[in-house]
Amino acid sequence: MTEFFSFPLTAASVPFCADLGRVDSTNSVLSRLNNPTGYSVVLTTDQTAGRGRRERQWVSRPRESLALSVLIPRARHLLAVDSWVPLLVGVAVVAALTELGLGDAGLKWPNDVLVRGKKLAGILCEVLPQGDVVAGLGINLRFVGPPPTPQAISLDETMTFGHDTPDIFASTFLAHLRELMVAEPEEKRRRVEAVTVTIGRKVQILEPSSGTWAGFAESLDEEGHLVVIDEAGERHALAAADIEHLYQ
Repeated sequence: MTEFFSFPLTAASVPFCADLGRVDSTNSVLSRLNNPTGYSVVLTTDQTAGRGRRERQWVSRPRESLALSVLIPRARHLLAVDSWVPLLVGVAVVAALTELGLGDAGLKWPNDVLVRGKKLAGILCEVLPQGDVVAGLGINLRFVGPPPTPQAISLDETMTFGHDTPDIFASTFLAHLRELMVAEPEEKRRRVEAVTVTIGRKVQILEPSSGTWAGFAESLDEEGHLVVIDEAGERHALAAADIEHLYQ
């Protein structure tokens, strides 16, 4: 069981919840389970080998962040699971934070949740062979020392933080996620676009294949890709890239 925090609301809201004291990666633990039920959850506040996109390390000291992975059954009404599911997970995070009273959270395409321009949470989704998705979420709870990076922010800095805050957040997040996953495609897209703070901004793009360039993030296409207009007026649909928001 996680130290200092308990998750009774979360456990009561899902068919299976493994509240673990220390793990390498909650995504890996959930992926190794035999025939897990949809919306099964693995969580911890001490993850030793957390991963982000492109195998980056999720840096976190024990008890400073919550790592939570949930099994999403094979998605329906999605044209591109790989593109849309992380965005929908992000929407569920923002919705849960809003319900907790944090009104200025937004989704940075494709998988970060920002508050006051700083990173509060990151998302990593992995598709299993049978088509189900393991959606991993790492959210900063409170820092006992300096933040792990200058651009990190915690729940404790943004709201009144109590012993039950992680449990309330997790159970609320899961409720919003389940509701989103059965919504109609038009509603999914509307909800994503409403909280994606990258849209309408000048951005800098870093792609391994083409280097760094700048443009204007115009919209999302049907596959959840970010449509960016470069300085020459050409449109690019980005499936995956590192994005930096530029001041404007």
